Amino acid sequence: MTLILDLLRKNSFNQKIELYIVTPSDFNFLYYQKHLSDLLDERHFVISNMIYHTLNDVVDDVFFCSRRIIVCDTALYQQNLGSENTLIFPVSLQTIDETCFKINQLMHPTEKEVGTEVFSSEK
Repeated sequence: MTLILDLLRKNSFNQKIELYIVTPSDFNFLYYQKHLSDLLDERHFVISNMIYHTLNDVVDDVFFCSRRIIVCDTALYQQNLGSENTLIFPVSLQTIDETCFKINQLMHPTEKEVGTEVFSSEK
């Protein structure tokens, strides 16, 4: 959670967060893209139209100075590839709605979640 909160602190709310989709098939890309565009708050996110078929194609932070989110099909997901500028969410056809909810929560966390995160480190 620290990485997620750090991403929010460093993001100016005038700048949209770029969102990339990594998936092995064009069908999955279209399915994820449709759900993401329908369920995410477009004031805060821009969804890339590029299809990435491997996570390595999009994780290289050398070319990306802005904050971004990668939605990666579970078939291609690898842990620990995120960074200070990049959050990676594993997703499947069954979990895309839940993933959209989690991504939206980055921009609109509830008081309970924020309070829990802040106070849990003090114990």
